[in-house]
Amino acid sequence: MKKIIFLTLIILSPLAFSGPSVFKGSAIESESKKPIYDESHQVEYDGQLVKKVITTYTNSSGKEIAKLTSIFNSNSQLPDTEFIDLRTGNKELTSLKGNDYKITTISSAGKKKEGTLSVKDNLVCGQGYHNYIIKNLDSFKLNEKRELKFIIPSMRDYFTFDLTYLGALNKDNQDEVTFRLDITNWILKMFADKIQVTYSKKDKVLLRYEGLTNLQNDKGDNYDAILTYSFPQGR
Repeated sequence: MKKIIFLTLIILSPLAFSGPSVFKGSAIESESKKPIYDESHQVEYDGQLVKKVITTYTNSSGKEIAKLTSIFNSNSQLPDTEFIDLRTGNKELTSLKGNDYKITTISSAGKKKEGTLSVKDNLVCGQGYHNYIIKNLDSFKLNEKRELKFIIPSMRDYFTFDLTYLGALNKDNQDEVTFRLDITNWILKMFADKIQVTYSKKDKVLLRYEGLTNLQNDKGDNYDAILTYSFPQGR
């Protein structure tokens, strides 16, 4: 059962002629290719890095079903976040206090669980993954692998992943480059084996996301989805 919660890697780009302040995502199930939900992102930037993003999720009828707010105060990889699933009432909160990253989960019944992680250089959470990619995009070599400690808020812990730069998979389009995030923990591999994201290297925007998302289906399993992104106001 896919009960592992991954914050969707909402990988955004810079503000003020550095990237779109609004963009949208459309999700389909990986196997059936059926539409499942849409995302709308409102973004603020600090230079080329994301400073704040508000993401709303809507179902096929246009009803809002979840909301995620992320604010990067002092660490570009570890945002203060609030995620709420409006269908269930479940919440996930994170906050950075000095060298401690506090994670809180609150169930629909109001049951609260807390955990605290020590800040490390390669520790990332949610949209902090985007900022890590943007900061390092031009330094990756083809097939280079780097280790990341990726936080799963629902578990109030992090797990080690291998991030590999696959480069341009389409030889006719060298601007679109792909990264693969492989799960190294054998227990987590039972739920999902990898996440893959494709960027425009020139514009530094996410074009495609493949893997588990932070939204669950009616059975309580996290969607295994393919998301494609559009930019109604341009890149």
